[in-house]
Amino acid sequence: GEVSYSLKVKDTNLQNINFKIENAKLEKLFHMLNEPVYATGKLGIQGDIQNAKLDKLDGLIITKITKVKVIEEVVNAVFKQEIKNKINADLQIDTTLASHQAISKAFLKSNIADLIIEKAIFDFKEASFNSDYLLKISSLDNLKDFTKTKLRGSLDLKGKIENKNNSLLVNGNSALLGGDLNFNLQDNDFNAALNNISIKELTHMLYQPEIFNSKGNFKVDYNLLSKKGILTGKLVNGHFFANNFSNLITQLSKFDLTREVYENENISSEVNQRVLT
Repeated sequence: GEVSYSLKVKDTNLQNINFKIENAKLEKLFHMLNEPVYATGKLGIQGDIQNAKLDKLDGLIITKITKVKVIEEVVNAVFKQEIKNKINADLQIDTTLASHQAISKAFLKSNIADLIIEKAIFDFKEASFNSDYLLKISSLDNLKDFTKTKLRGSLDLKGKIENKNNSLLVNGNSALLGGDLNFNLQDNDFNAALNNISIKELTHMLYQPEIFNSKGNFKVDYNLLSKKGILTGKLVNGHFFANNFSNLITQLSKFDLTREVYENENISSEVNQRVLT
């Protein structure tokens, strides 16, 4: 790409730094950083820094990465994924520099999902990071390479990310399946709760036969390293829908299954890899 810059030094301090990078190649950046080339794309950065002293930081940096194309073969090999579909994206980050801090807002648009960050703060003094986020997935079917199963519906997930003292904390919440999803990720420990969801909507999302409906509450505790955990759930006021199965039961036993109401059903499952017992 093309690089231009100007700077002023006063009393051994850098001041009035202006720089511009245009039409740089993302793949060249990965190569320079001695990283695998995960993607191709165009990189542009424009900066205007009035004061570069850490305790008096003052400036603005705008970063644009456009026409990003993920190289599936590299990502699959490094991160042990099985991505088959093409992933394209554009990213813009606006960063304001203040005393000891870089404060950014970002917008990532891709053919899988959009990510919006209104305020992300990196503190140079504490080496800490915290941010809000909003993840908008217009079609869950876009995630099938990652979920390894076909899903339908949409999802808006919002929450916060914090990284401090080498510890990562992510939380989030969303309206889902007629109820609510809340989760926390503390390093490798993942905890989530689904409250008051519709089992009919759940089976619809999973492309499963809609034969039963109920309101359900679920809780999962899962470790990302061991890939083991516990899933518990409680269903209330459940009943079967009229379908071929219930009609067959009625014909054979003269008993109408759809008239029964199951007030409480409890579920307890051990999770081991992708197997639930």
